[in-house]
Amino acid sequence: MLARKVLARQCLVVAKLCAGRFASSLCRSSCRGLMRPPKFNSYKSLSRSMASSSLFESPNCPSCGVVLQTEHPDKDGYCLLPKGEKKVKNYQNELKEKLFLSVKREELADRLGHEVDSDSLIIPKEMYRKPRTPKRLVCQRCFKSQNYSLIDHSIREENPEHKILDEIPSNANIVHVLSAVDFPLGLSKELVNRFKPTQITYVITKSDVFFPDKLGLQRTGAAYFEDSLVKLVGADPRKVVLVSGKRNWGLKQLLSTLPRGPNYFLGMANTGKSTLIRSIVGKDYSKKQTENGPGVSHLPSFTRKPMKFKMDNNSLELVDLPGYTAPNGGVYKYLKEENYRDILNVKQLKPLTSLKAYTATLPSKPKLFNGVRVICIGGLVYIRPPKGVVLKQFSLVNLPSFMYSSLEKATSVIQAPPQALVNCSVVKEDSPDELVRYVIPPFYGLIDLVIQGVGFIKLLPTGARNTRELIEIFAPKDIQLMVRDSILKYVYKTHAEHDSTNNLLHKKNIKARGQTILRRLPKKPVFTKLYPVPANVPSHELLTMVTGKDDLAEEDKEYCYDIQYPNRYWDENICK
Repeated sequence: MLARKVLARQCLVVAKLCAGRFASSLCRSSCRGLMRPPKFNSYKSLSRSMASSSLFESPNCPSCGVVLQTEHPDKDGYCLLPKGEKKVKNYQNELKEKLFLSVKREELADRLGHEVDSDSLIIPKEMYRKPRTPKRLVCQRCFKSQNYSLIDHSIREENPEHKILDEIPSNANIVHVLSAVDFPLGLSKELVNRFKPTQITYVITKSDVFFPDKLGLQRTGAAYFEDSLVKLVGADPRKVVLVSGKRNWGLKQLLSTLPRGPNYFLGMANTGKSTLIRSIVGKDYSKKQTENGPGVSHLPSFTRKPMKFKMDNNSLELVDLPGYTAPNGGVYKYLKEENYRDILNVKQLKPLTSLKAYTATLPSKPKLFNGVRVICIGGLVYIRPPKGVVLKQFSLVNLPSFMYSSLEKATSVIQAPPQALVNCSVVKEDSPDELVRYVIPPFYGLIDLVIQGVGFIKLLPTGARNTRELIEIFAPKDIQLMVRDSILKYVYKTHAEHDSTNNLLHKKNIKARGQTILRRLPKKPVFTKLYPVPANVPSHELLTMVTGKDDLAEEDKEYCYDIQYPNRYWDENICK
């Protein structure tokens, strides 16, 4: 007991004499005695500590939501308990030298009441070691996927949309999360049929792809998504919010929009639900985002069980649901596992600033090709325009693109790639075995070819217009595709076809004299599904199958600008 009092007195004296980072640690040591890092002798005590220091109240994996267990390594939810404390290096001698350099021995002896030397002076460990805080205990599946990008195929499962919807109470508030890069694919028609519009809040994530700051996002980007959701599913425009979970954009607006009580976050896999909740929780609790919230990963269906998170005021509860998957796995059925991370890195658009807003711009160096060639986008999509039509292709997805002399040549390279073209695709070698042939219905100007879970590719026909044939698309059968009128026409300010006095301009004068406007969504169709066609039908007969006409030359004479083209053969029934 006497030795402990002497040690406490030494700690107090040294704390008063030492300036800097060690003073607070010494004061705590002198007042409380020796502080020891917490040790966990059992799983029960560790779980109790987790519940008190984090948001979780049950022994579930805080990353994916599955129930944890420590007995069966081959079963779901297995986790490893933390090992003993690591041996910490002893810094006694170094700290004593610094102390005696800054304080005279006589002054130290006068304070302690007895002579002191380097051997008798004891400096507690708390001066050079912080108490260990318990880390989040996660299952081995989450640990391996987050640290080593490994997939445990033995517990991989698909979550159909109806299965996730069955877990939501009929009177619940729902946050339908959609990705901006493949909008509006992923929109749930079944959700709209089951619940009232007043129960659904639509959140558009990954909006930072289009704008470098959140100011432009709200000024020019919000109207497009509001108009689109009103048109497609009858959404309430006041309940459409654009956010970026990665950059913490729009979180305040989202929290002010959400009703009190539990809110169920619903969306396709990898749309950013968990990242968004992680940002909200981390911001609300004023801690690092890595300490709270669900786990995030580039792997699909990372969240496996519903997880609840209560905010500080306890009046708002966020429920992270597992992401529902496309039928038969969608694009992930064909992707190589090492390329999962690559497809999520969509290229950042860099719009030009004009009139305190943003004006549409296209990525540089487009690829030009005609019907003599076929362009392959990472093995996911093959594009073949009509002969004589030059097509500009602007790739905004992080996928390699190569041109081949024919479709047969392209598929043969995917199935048996030579050494020089090993990285020409991101799909498995058997993916060309299930190719489906589509055609894009007649259009005018710039369009987006949208790939679900991946992003979009911009296509722009140039030169003489072919009114007898259509652009052909080939893709594996379970990949969801659609076409939309270019999003650049609506999320950025563009030059109108008329000047400030409302006079129509010639095409070559639009950029110089056209009035700068922000277009709202027109009444004509701006989204369409692709038309599947048999593989053995000749290209010159495809137009008749889709439109019932052999030539569209007479119709095209009526329209001078792409914004006037009615898209009468487009089918907006893209939500299943």
